[in-house]
Amino acid sequence: MNFKQSIAKYLSGNLTISQISQVAYEAILEGYDSPSLYILAGLENENAFVIQQYFNATLEELSIAIPGKRKAAIEYANGLAEDIIEGKRELIAGVREMRYSAIDSYDFFSETTNFVYDSIFFEYVYGLFVDYDDFEAEHSWVGDQEAIDTLSDIRIKLMDELKKWNEKISTYLDTIS
Repeated sequence: MNFKQSIAKYLSGNLTISQISQVAYEAILEGYDSPSLYILAGLENENAFVIQQYFNATLEELSIAIPGKRKAAIEYANGLAEDIIEGKRELIAGVREMRYSAIDSYDFFSETTNFVYDSIFFEYVYGLFVDYDDFEAEHSWVGDQEAIDTLSDIRIKLMDELKKWNEKISTYLDTIS
């Protein structure tokens, strides 16, 4: 997950203020450079007000606009998807975090037209994730090769759909504020 995606994770309520100095340190490793960023990266056991003050100054110095809650949720989910695709995060656990932490941090249900999460192109990923979760919960699949093969097939389809979603959502993110 890159610096902007970590900012989105924080803004969506999935990082604490005390974790921001680690995010700042990682931003420096990514090549970001600003006086407040260096101070922020070095803050340990500081009160939340001071951390927030340097966080805001960092964003201003780097000309990074604070995304709204909707965009932050999507950016966070996008970062998770990239990590999954790059093999930095396990597929099912990663999609679970996308669904329950990133996407649920905003009310995308209210935007539904035909299928849940269709406003952010996530309906196929969501459907396959639910299929996997339901199948795994309903079957005593240990030692059952047919069940193992079914779960494997769902995982393959889920990864394919996640890659398609990531391409769509990356383009979409450029069009929203």
